[in-house]
Amino acid sequence: MVVRAVTWPRDITSVARSLARADSWFWLDGSAAEPNGGAGRSYLGEATRVTQARNGDERLFLDSLRDGEGAGAVVVLGYEFGLALMGEPAANDDAAPAFALHPSIVLVLDHGSESAELRGPSDEAIDTWIERHGSALDQFSAVPNGPDAGDAETFGGTPLSISWRRSDDQYLEDVASCKRAIRDGDAFVLCLTDTATAPFDVEVDPLAIYLDLRASGAAVRGAVMVTPGRALVSASPERFLSKRGDEVATHPIKGTRPRGVTLEQDEALARELAADPKERAENLMIVDLMRNDLSRVCEPGTVHTDGFLRVEHHPRVHQLVSTVSGRLREGLDVFDAIAACFPGGSMTGAPKRRAVQLLAEFEAGPRGLYSGCFGWFDPAGDAEIAMTIRSIELRGQKGSPGLALVGAGGGVTADSEPAAELAEKQLKAAPMLAALGVITR
Repeated sequence: MVVRAVTWPRDITSVARSLARADSWFWLDGSAAEPNGGAGRSYLGEATRVTQARNGDERLFLDSLRDGEGAGAVVVLGYEFGLALMGEPAANDDAAPAFALHPSIVLVLDHGSESAELRGPSDEAIDTWIERHGSALDQFSAVPNGPDAGDAETFGGTPLSISWRRSDDQYLEDVASCKRAIRDGDAFVLCLTDTATAPFDVEVDPLAIYLDLRASGAAVRGAVMVTPGRALVSASPERFLSKRGDEVATHPIKGTRPRGVTLEQDEALARELAADPKERAENLMIVDLMRNDLSRVCEPGTVHTDGFLRVEHHPRVHQLVSTVSGRLREGLDVFDAIAACFPGGSMTGAPKRRAVQLLAEFEAGPRGLYSGCFGWFDPAGDAEIAMTIRSIELRGQKGSPGLALVGAGGGVTADSEPAAELAEKQLKAAPMLAALGVITR
């Protein structure tokens, strides 16, 4: 592989707009500071090849990624892909359970050092990329790293018609059903979710949608990934798995509060979250589950918990987060870790197998890409994978009518108040629904 240092872009969105001329492209946006003060990396590129998983061939799909070559890959795994890895039946869905974008050239931005580099198979291939997109590195928009005046037509207009799969009353009943299952000893916590759908009859712009979400508060793990017929736009706050060398870690989020209007109110909400017995118990149960999952692929005695029950502050919410990490056993890789840990415990409940079985009964439909995962897989074997939450899935061929899907939900415990669970679902979905609500029909 050839690596060439290039100019730090004056406006990352200019590069994304240039790439968006392609049928398949991606932007994994690491420009937001990590909650612990660190800085991330961004990956941008056109996909020269897109591969899709087929139902029943989930492990073959992971094997194909393991054997892949090139500059790396962006991988998107749906929730039903995870159920198949567990050997559990999944609700019928006419979309592929997973897909991957394979670039020839990738632009890597290190936001900590503000260094940029192109990675590709040859100098000639990098030269071709620069001829096609290099001018975007020097462009500057009116609002740095944000939408410019050219986006106005995309964002204004009549709201889409949005409907939830289940009514508010049905969701409240489902919360009560979860509580009964917990009372009967079938589970300790259940992550109940719902899906909102919004049909559209004109072409929509995934990049414009992402820029709208980004302008309202940069996501730590924001992304836009586009293929013919399908796209994912995400403002996810949650890391699912990260791998560096032989170290692997997962970062479950359980526990949410809105941000306050005043500083005093905001700090009070954060303290309330940190002290809430229900939220702490829910997070603890998922930490135990993830410790068990990682122990299946890590060296004995290396799995441990860091930063237990810490409060992270995001633009719209406070979140209660813990980190579980360990050292992979010799001969195992990130795909073995995915097979052991996916779907993530923060999106299922505990114990995991019984939780997904109960949730299949209550939810009565596929989640699609929501509550799956997506991320960058480096050819050297490292990976940074986010949970697919606070996201919008777009389905439909370019220029044809299509469908937008938004998933949201929360963990139900024995102490849950149904009305509060419904409010949490609506709070989490609000930014995505707002972004869809200003697309011109």
